[in-house]
Amino acid sequence: MPRISDALLNCAVYVYGSLSDARVGERHGGSGLIVNVPVKSSPGSAWPYIVTNRHVLTKAVNPVVRIDRIDGTAECFETNGSQWIGHPDGDDIVVLPLGFDHRALRFAGISIRQFLTKELVIGEDVGIGDDTFIVGRFISHDGKQCNSPAIRFGNIAMMPLEPIACEESGVAQESFLVETRSSPGCSGSAVFLYSPCAMNDMTVRRLDLDKSGISLHPRESRETHESLDRKIRAAIGGKGPYLLGIDCCHLKYKTKVLGGDGQETGNTFSENTGMAAVIPAWRIAEILDSEELMKIREEMENDWLKRSSVVNLD
Repeated sequence: MPRISDALLNCAVYVYGSLSDARVGERHGGSGLIVNVPVKSSPGSAWPYIVTNRHVLTKAVNPVVRIDRIDGTAECFETNGSQWIGHPDGDDIVVLPLGFDHRALRFAGISIRQFLTKELVIGEDVGIGDDTFIVGRFISHDGKQCNSPAIRFGNIAMMPLEPIACEESGVAQESFLVETRSSPGCSGSAVFLYSPCAMNDMTVRRLDLDKSGISLHPRESRETHESLDRKIRAAIGGKGPYLLGIDCCHLKYKTKVLGGDGQETGNTFSENTGMAAVIPAWRIAEILDSEELMKIREEMENDWLKRSSVVNLD
């Protein structure tokens, strides 16, 4: 895994059930991430949105988002559940336009241009074993005065071939299966794909590097293969970082409890399997690119252009 940029920590926010919980940093709730949609008429500007899981909000009438401030403290923003916009198919994801004044806040939104797409899955040969990392709350040590998100590492264990049913949301949905140390509090966290080029991925074939006069056969010298390795990495580098998706849940395994005689007692307890369901980034993009949000952005942009075009004459 390459060195992770410290700036990526600033995409994480914390989500709580109440204002009092957020202010004291209670050890429950979930995580969220900030994403950016570029402003068409103003290169370099963006519309920021907060993204989290729908199930993180279910127990809160007025969910509270906690974001770090530039001065090293945290700001708590109370929202209304009706302000959050969900996926039309009922996916366990919701987004909230960052409508409040954020000039004093410290955050770094993930551009929608960094989202993994179905086309990139093919183009980058994304698959089993590719490296991932999660940015979100480690709820046992997540920061009291300000947010202190942690990064946890893993690998893609299964591609989104069949829907995964999550106990938390009760919804079976398109998801990557990622082997990682997901735990309570990680729900709503950003999951990134950031993997060095694997020597056995099909990038080699796609770039025709095996037709460059350097043989791929094992009988060739080590020097020849090292030369090929350098050429591949110079051509494409690592994969990402791309936003793979959002951590939805960690899958559990029910273990039967045995009595002193070795017989089943009828009771069970849940074990964390170390496997997390990750809703693909393209499902988040479907909400951001929805007709509803595109219309709101267009109206706001037109209003901004009208106000900025007013000229005061002496």
